Amino acid sequence: MYYSVTAQLQGGGDVHCSVTVDGKTKTGHAVGGYNICSAQLSGGLFGGWS
Repeated sequence: MYYSVTAQLQGGGDVHCSVTVDGKTKTGHAVGGYNICSAQLSGGLFGGWS
């Protein structure tokens, strides 16, 4: 399984994004014109999240 979120700024600003699954969190941050914030978690072969 794979979970992902992205958010793109339109012209400028500051954005934070995050994905949380089973208590595990990954975060992202973007600043400035048209930059992209991305956070993703994937299920490992043995059931862990990374």
